[in-house]
Amino acid sequence: AGVTAVRVPFPWWVAREPAPPGSEAWREGAGGYHVGRGIELLDQVVSNAERHSLSLLLELHAAPGGQSGRQTTGRSDPTWEPSRFDADGALSALRLVATRYNS
Repeated sequence: AGVTAVRVPFPWWVAREPAPPGSEAWREGAGGYHVGRGIELLDQVVSNAERHSLSLLLELHAAPGGQSGRQTTGRSDPTWEPSRFDADGALSALRLVATRYNS
């Protein structure tokens, strides 16, 4: 018995090119989020899961533009409006992950 599957939430900015730490692009990030080695770390998670015969549920946990103005979305913004949600950006991140780990 034991664990056979793991849910792995990932943010939309894993689909962005990493920026060198300390650079202006790194400081600005993706809408205030640092853009780093997200996809590389996700690669490691997938590789480790394969090695240990674990199934993964990869889940887009943070969408571009946010899902609400509540802190549970990663930052509190009482001025948030639904028009900020970027459906195309969310689909882009999902397509990248689906294509990269299609197995």
